[in-house]
This record gives sequence, structure tokens and C-alpha cells, in this order.
Amino acid sequence: MKKYVKRIVGLTMCAMLLISVTACEGIPNGNQSTPENTTSSAVESSGISKGEICGKIIDDIKNYCHLSDMQNIDKEQLFSLYGIKDEYVAYFAGIKSGNSVSKDEAIVVQAMEEGSACSVRDCLQNHYDKILKESQEYLPDEYEKIKNSKVVKDGIYVYLFISDENDKMEDIYKSYDK
Repeated sequence: MKKYVKRIVGLTMCAMLLISVTACEGIPNGNQSTPENTTSSAVESSGISKGEICGKIIDDIKNYCHLSDMQNIDKEQLFSLYGIKDEYVAYFAGIKSGNSVSKDEAIVVQAMEEGSACSVRDCLQNHYDKILKESQEYLPDEYEKIKNSKVVKDGIYVYLFISDENDKMEDIYKSYDK
């Protein structure tokens, strides 16, 4: 009898582990290279699924803005850098400068729903406030660039663009039909 109980408990635990592992993989990273997530022109945005928009926007920003030494933001950095929890996010894509002096970054998040979008906005705003304060003391040129940036919530989408080309990035974002 004890053997059966141990086996049932063991199989149940294995099933729960399998479910939890696959659930963690449920948040697509817009930076992953897939056939649906290839570079396109902002003008060609019609016919794009909601999940592809974040990646397409960041791809267009990479192609049309002059940014150097940029690295993709992955799912782990979403929490470690920005404090954004997985359960808030349906899709996201982002890039950040690999240079410790430059504060250039671009991130677009599609939240699960309106309440989650508010939480994402708050997390990005906290990140923005932190780097603004840090740069004011140590990096005056970067401070001016950051000061001209802002966190924007647009329905269930939230974005932060920090660059000398903020306006161009916003134009790219706005060119997509969300």
C-alpha cells in the first residue's frame, strides 16, 4: 500500500513540475528570432498579430535609429532591471545599451490587461526615476537625454524610449495599429 501512495505522490509531483515548467515558458520574448518576428517596415504593419507587435517595433527601432552596442532584454532582465512580474506581461521586446555609460534603451510591453498595464507602467516609471537620479549626479549628458524621455501607457501597451531619437522611436511605435 505504501508503494502505491509513494508512486502516486511521485507521479503527481512530476506532473506538477512539468506544468510549472511549461507555464513559465508561456511568456513569449519579443526578441526571440522566429519567422514571425523578423524585421519589417513600420508601413507593413497590417496583418501582424498582437503578439508580434512588440518585437516588430523594436526591430524597426534597431533598423531606423542610430543606436550602438545594444543588447536584447530577456525575460529574466524584465524582473531584475525593471521589477516587472511575469504575470503582468503577455508579450514584450526591448533593447538596452551594453555600454555602462550610455543609458539608451527601448522597451515595449503588451500587458495581460488594463490593471497589469498600470503595474507595468509603475515599474517602468520607478526604473526611469532611478536612472534619472543616478545620471543627474554622475552623467550630465545622459541626464538631459533621460529627462527628455517618458514612460507612456497606451491601453494595454506600455513603453519607455531613452535615446537622442525619442521622437523617431515614438513615430515608429505609433505607426503600428494596436
